[in-house]
Amino acid sequence: MTLGEKIHQLRAFAGIDGLLLALIWISSFGCYLGQFGHPALSIVWMLFAVSTPFFVAFRLRHFRDEALDGSISFRRAFAYCIMVFLYASILFALAQWAYFNYVDQGFLLSQFGLIMHREESQAVLEAYKLTPEMLDTIMEDIGKMTPIDLSLGFANMNLTGGFFMSLIIAAIMRK
Repeated sequence: MTLGEKIHQLRAFAGIDGLLLALIWISSFGCYLGQFGHPALSIVWMLFAVSTPFFVAFRLRHFRDEALDGSISFRRAFAYCIMVFLYASILFALAQWAYFNYVDQGFLLSQFGLIMHREESQAVLEAYKLTPEMLDTIMEDIGKMTPIDLSLGFANMNLTGGFFMSLIIAAIMRK
C-alpha cells in the first residue's frame, strides 16, 4: 500500500468515525438542553459526554484490527484520533450554529441565569468572589455573542480536549 493510499484509508475511517462521534455529541447536547424540562436527561447527556474517549478508542481498535491487520503505530493512531476529533468538532459546530441561530432564541442563557440566581448557587458564587452585578455583566456579555462565536468557542474546547485525549488514546491503543 502506498503512502497516498494509507492517508486516504486513514481519512476515510476517521471521517466516518468523526460523523458518528458528532452524532453522539449532538445527542448529548440535545439531552443537555432537554434536562431543563426533564431532569432525568442530565444522566444521559453525562453518559454521552463521558463515553467520548471510550468510543474513539473502540473505533480506533476497529480501524487497527480490520484495516491494518492488528498493528498501528502511535503516530498513525494519534493522526487517526486527531482527525476523528477534527471532523466531529466541525460537524458539531455546524449543528450548534444552526441551533443557536435558528432555535435557541436566548433559551440557554436564560436557563443559566435562572440557575445562577438560585439560592444554592450563591455559595459557589461567593466562593469565587462573584457579586450579582459581576454575574449580570458576564451574562450580558455572553448574550452579546453571536451563534458563530458560541459555536467556534465550543469547537475550540472540543479540539483542545480532543488533542489531549488523542495523546492518551493513541498511547494506549498502539500495537
